[in-house]
Amino acid sequence: KLVLVGRSALPEKDEWEQWLTNHDETDGTSRKIRKIQELEGNGASVLVMSADVANEEQMQNVIGQTQQQFGQINGVIHAAGVLQGKQIEAIENITKADCEQQFQPKVHGLLVLEKVLRNQELDFCLLLSSLASILGGLGFVAYSGANTFMDAFVHQYNRSHTGLWSSISWDGWQLEKVEENEQNTSLGANLRELAIESEEGIKAVQRILNYGLFNHIIVSTGDLQARIKKWIKF
Repeated sequence: KLVLVGRSALPEKDEWEQWLTNHDETDGTSRKIRKIQELEGNGASVLVMSADVANEEQMQNVIGQTQQQFGQINGVIHAAGVLQGKQIEAIENITKADCEQQFQPKVHGLLVLEKVLRNQELDFCLLLSSLASILGGLGFVAYSGANTFMDAFVHQYNRSHTGLWSSISWDGWQLEKVEENEQNTSLGANLRELAIESEEGIKAVQRILNYGLFNHIIVSTGDLQARIKKWIKF
C-alpha cells in the first residue's frame, strides 16, 4: 500500500491510456504512469495525490485520505526538493527568493510534516537529505543549507520523541542515462563516476531499514574522508 504525493498532478486514472498513446516514452508524466502501472501489476495498491508538502491544510488532507483508504500509516519517506533553477548559483548571485525555493520543501515542508504526523505511530520516517550538507558544492549554497537544516532537525527531534526519524545524506543518483556530450567537464565526469545507480540505491535503503535507524546516515560512493579533504580542507 503506497501513497505518492507530489506538487505536480497526474492525469485522472481513466485518462492514462489515452495519455500514453499521445505521448512518447521520454515524456516525464508517461514514465511516472508506467512506473505506477508496474507497481500495481506486481500487486501494489497505489494512491496518487497532489499536494505541496509546505501547505499544512493540503497535507492534513493527504493524511485524512490515506487513513480513510488504507488505515494506519506505517512509514514515511520525505523526498521533496528542488534540484534545478536559478537558485543553483554562485553565493554572490543568490537572493532571498532563490533560497526560499530550496527552503520551501526541505525546511517549511519538514516543519509541516512534523505537525501532521504528530499522532501517527510510525515504524520509520526517512528524510532524504544530500551529501551536499557534508561536502557543500559549487553553486549549491542554498541547497546545502536546506539539507543541513534537515540533518540538524532530526537530531533535535529524536531527543524528545520515541519514534526515530532518520536523515540520510545521499550521494548523487544516476536515475537516467547521461548523453555522452553532456557534462563532459572533469567535474561532470567525476560526479557521474560517483553517482548511485538505481539498483545500488534500492539495496542501500533496504540495508538502512534492516539494520536499524540512526539520527544521521551518510551514503558516499567514494572515500568520504578523501572527499572532505579535497573539497573542505584543501
